[in-house]
Amino acid sequence: MRKSSCQATIGFPGKGPHCFTLVELLTVMAVMAILVSLILPGLRDAYRGAYMAQCVNNAHQITLAWTTYLEDENGFFVNSNPNDPGRPAWVGPGNAPSSLSLGLMWPYLSDPNAFRCPMDPTDHVRTYSLNGFLGDGVEPHWWSPIGGPRRALQQLKQTQVMIVTEENDPRGWNVGSWVGPSTYFRWMWVDPLTSFHWDGTVHGFVDGSVVRTRWSDYRTLELSDFFVQQPDNPDWEYCWTIGYDTEPYP
Repeated sequence: MRKSSCQATIGFPGKGPHCFTLVELLTVMAVMAILVSLILPGLRDAYRGAYMAQCVNNAHQITLAWTTYLEDENGFFVNSNPNDPGRPAWVGPGNAPSSLSLGLMWPYLSDPNAFRCPMDPTDHVRTYSLNGFLGDGVEPHWWSPIGGPRRALQQLKQTQVMIVTEENDPRGWNVGSWVGPSTYFRWMWVDPLTSFHWDGTVHGFVDGSVVRTRWSDYRTLELSDFFVQQPDNPDWEYCWTIGYDTEPYP
């Protein structure tokens, strides 16, 4: 009896062995490739969406901890600059895990994962920074890393002022607090921001809200240094509007 030369066979009811031809195999592979190409973007977006939701939750936790500290301190802001050697700040200096537990807000938020965005590709223990204009070391129309009076909530003229944001400090880790466009730094970015979430950044505000800002100008996405002049950047104007520094003090 002559043996079939086909090794890989599939049985069909009422029929003999059937061999897959090269055309059939290529067709199946093409269909699978199409299905994978359709599914992967959705999976990638779901993956990024879940991480963005975690980042929003982190910013919410930091905002809540900041607010609770504020209430316990009779309305005075926590020092936002961990690089101030004269006074303790919301977190300690450095990029070690212990820098978080050394901060004044650790009793209110003792989860180290809450200080780092899951989309942060670096080895930083802290992705988020506090607004430098809302803490110790702040003077009207100017930002000073050391010294300056202690500020209070009663001095704010509005509540739509940013508390926490994701910072991209080019020095290797988030050394100090985040400083944005201001009256003094007119038409200028001071510290660069991140763009981890569909070309956007997550922010928390004094009124308790947390939003994701999507940047519209490619130059915002490419910011990697301090004190960059971009007077026609619409994102700069947006940052001014939402209150990184809108002259909140009298």
